[in-house]
Amino acid sequence: MGNNNPTCENWREAYRAALLEQDTTKLAQRINDARLAIIERIEGTLRHPLNSEHQAMYSALKGLRTLCEQCEAEAQRNLERNLARNLELRCRDDWQESAEGD
Repeated sequence: MGNNNPTCENWREAYRAALLEQDTTKLAQRINDARLAIIERIEGTLRHPLNSEHQAMYSALKGLRTLCEQCEAEAQRNLERNLARNLELRCRDDWQESAEGD
């Protein structure tokens, strides 16, 4: 983190914002913003590579990938829970209607 260049800190701040985001409705956008900032920084350093910064950006991208996978898995679990809940409610309603018709 020794580099005080604003473009260097931009990706770091975007990465921190993604890691610290608590609002799941904003998390995907934070992850995308961080990835874009890192990619833009990598493109900006291709002429004069900074090995320690490249390693930090690589680690950050891996962390964002993991965070994204966790976010997607949680969204899938929520979808499955909602589907199960809706199915249960529908079956209960159908059963009650059937019982009332008997």
